[in-house]
Amino acid sequence: MEGRFLEAGGGTVWLIASYDPVRNLAYFGTSNPAPWAAHVRGPNTSDFGQYSNKWTAATIAVNPDDGKIVWGFQSTPHDAWDYDGVNELVLVDIDVTGDGKPDPVGLKADRNGFFFVLDRVTGKALSAQPFVPTNWAKGFDLATQRPIEDPAKRPGLKKKAVDICPNLIGGKNWQPMAWSPQTNLVYIPANNLCMDMEDSEVEYKRGSFYLGKDFPTKPGPGGYLGELVAWDPVKQTKVWGIKEKWPFNGGVLATAGGLVFAGNYEGEFRAVDAKTGEILWKKQLGSGIHAGPSTYEVGGKQYVVVAVGRSETIPGFLGEIGRQMIEAQPTAGMLFAFTLE
Repeated sequence: MEGRFLEAGGGTVWLIASYDPVRNLAYFGTSNPAPWAAHVRGPNTSDFGQYSNKWTAATIAVNPDDGKIVWGFQSTPHDAWDYDGVNELVLVDIDVTGDGKPDPVGLKADRNGFFFVLDRVTGKALSAQPFVPTNWAKGFDLATQRPIEDPAKRPGLKKKAVDICPNLIGGKNWQPMAWSPQTNLVYIPANNLCMDMEDSEVEYKRGSFYLGKDFPTKPGPGGYLGELVAWDPVKQTKVWGIKEKWPFNGGVLATAGGLVFAGNYEGEFRAVDAKTGEILWKKQLGSGIHAGPSTYEVGGKQYVVVAVGRSETIPGFLGEIGRQMIEAQPTAGMLFAFTLE
């Protein structure tokens, strides 16, 4: 059984969890199922029936006392695109139902391009809308709690799907978004990439990639590859955005002073007005910024710190665009700290 499990695949958790002390629930995002080639895990079609690969590409709520799953919400059933569900779930209490009372919800900018507002008690999606160009699904059906998949955009064995949006690194990757209780907005380091994709035969070989996919990358619509997006999770609309030349930009920090800090792949670190998106300050740090900034206070002074050093792993999955990204910035490993005056 162990060997068969390794060859047939599985799913895992590899990003940060969230914890609700009132309800004593820990929330985890789960990865795409393995191998990537979906025909190994179910039918070579969008009509996958029972083969949803349950608990993968999902958000699960776990009782931390006994480890039992209380509920699960699967954002991408029978995933064929590498749309991990691991992105962070931000826990907030806001009125999303319009009754004037705060609702306990979880906010998630998913790899699959949809921004989800989940009831963190039941796991039900209360709303879902694309926050980046998205066409693998035509929408999300709240009645069935399933995406309305476009069969033409599902790749398969000997079936090439073209111009799929978003790309396999997702509408958002691991870089954290931020929530501001002052503006009631979230700030998302978004990507704008698409791809062609086709399954190939896959053979398990210990120590080697176990993928079974071909996935040439394409720019998304509009001529930009990334964007810092300010998103209203109640109205499910974009409030403002700062378009970026490259994808895979830095995580985001929102402060009580009405600022949003974020860096980009070109090495520019910025302070942005949280309400308007106006860039108030910027500094070139010499290499790509992917990490999320942090803030702390020492001796009565507030500091903002960020790690700098562009990635080579993710560009390696992006073909010619990735090659250009690597050439655009030198590698580095630095830590910068700034004071707020």
